[in-house]
Amino acid sequence: MWNLFYILKIIKIVYIVQCIQNFHYAYIFLTKSKRNLYLAFFLISLTVKTIEGVFVEFVPNLIDHNYFIFTHFFNYLSFPLLYLYIVKIKKGTVNKWSHLVLIPSILEFTYLLGLYFANGLDIQTLTTSLLFKGYISFVFYFNLLFSTLIIFLLFQIGIKRKDASLYQLQKVFVTFLVLFITIKILSLVLPYYHCKMLLSLLTLFLTTNLIWYELSTGPKKTSAVTKTVGLKKECTDAQQHEAHELIQCIETFLETSKIYKNMSLTIYDISKEMKLSQKKISKAINSVYGINFNTYVNEYRVKESKKLLLSAQFKTYTIEAISKEVGFKSKSAFYRAFKTIEQTTPLAYKKLHSDDKNTTKVVNAIG
Repeated sequence: MWNLFYILKIIKIVYIVQCIQNFHYAYIFLTKSKRNLYLAFFLISLTVKTIEGVFVEFVPNLIDHNYFIFTHFFNYLSFPLLYLYIVKIKKGTVNKWSHLVLIPSILEFTYLLGLYFANGLDIQTLTTSLLFKGYISFVFYFNLLFSTLIIFLLFQIGIKRKDASLYQLQKVFVTFLVLFITIKILSLVLPYYHCKMLLSLLTLFLTTNLIWYELSTGPKKTSAVTKTVGLKKECTDAQQHEAHELIQCIETFLETSKIYKNMSLTIYDISKEMKLSQKKISKAINSVYGINFNTYVNEYRVKESKKLLLSAQFKTYTIEAISKEVGFKSKSAFYRAFKTIEQTTPLAYKKLHSDDKNTTKVVNAIG
């Protein structure tokens, strides 16, 4: 077996890397779209547990360990948060009933709070009790359940969208789950710190891959919005002028931010982002184009879909996957909007222009 000195060194290094990485990206994700919030809080919850490990294992006399009784609350919080993050990726929104998965963590926190103030139970007494060992086993199966649900969701999304990134993320979770179970079994025969080292490396592997996925996919839709900060003042001023000037500002914002890809987009969202009144936005669109807000947004989505239908990068995507990619909630809504605007179906459009030898020019003309 490895020398204990080197094992402890590895654990310390991994803990430090985790804390820096997780807090850094949690801050970044908290300032971006709502989809990132669940991932940000997941990273924070893991970091709090990591900090507990640092104090308990390496500086035991620096702080009262009884304070760490509350970190057990995160045992029931971390993976439900990650589950909600994947639900957000799948549906674009998380309904209020989905948040019921957080109830165990709320009950856990309430119980620990009562336990602490009722009799001041020492954490060392708690962690050596037979009841606590049973509790840890239950937590293991609880997180196992949510990891399995996450893999199932990723599989569903991957099939629908034919997204290589989601397939890769699914492989990461399968690998994590298999190794996590293996380490738990090995903990019956391996020394404590050997298992702790393996678990810390495994957690780092999971968080690094999740961060990489979010950075490589999520920001494409959110970071562009930050580029429009300079537009907000211009457009606020433009509302005092003619409708055409206001429309020009709105169109610049839409083309820059790609916010129309948000399935649940409303005129309120545009109003909030651009600091303009909903009434003035609606009036400008109707005045210049003679259409309502929904039709106006759908025109952007259809225009984007035309590029994707002819793009080599999206040639393996189904029509439904492309409709979701550009912001339509359903395939039928996509077909209706496409036919209304283009007087043909997406499939007919794709077939007609795919036969054109100069497809690149067609795509360039659309864009």
